[in-house]
Amino acid sequence: MYCTPLSIPAELAGVVEAVQLSEAQLASIAAAFTAIADPRSAHGRRYDLSFLLTCLVAALLCNGNSTRAVGQWCREHRALLRRVFGPRRHRPPSAALYRRLLPRLCAAQVEAV
Repeated sequence: MYCTPLSIPAELAGVVEAVQLSEAQLASIAAAFTAIADPRSAHGRRYDLSFLLTCLVAALLCNGNSTRAVGQWCREHRALLRRVFGPRRHRPPSAALYRRLLPRLCAAQVEAV
């Protein structure tokens, strides 16, 4: 993965391993993100904003520290995304999509959620 490994202190290693998102938790995160206004036009939109932001959060929690890492996480976890969000007609979101999307989001809305 395109990320920098974290050095976790020994006393926190058990805590970090115990923190894993279940499918239900991913779905609840996606539900929370529906409150954020989508800055994109409807033309050519393939993914719901809540889906994209949930993928982003999940990849960040898995130590993905770049848009390339987020895109790679999405490719590697297609089966999980299919179980949580249902089948998708398109390929998983790419790094380029996140590079275009993130600067357009309202930071105040994202922080509020």
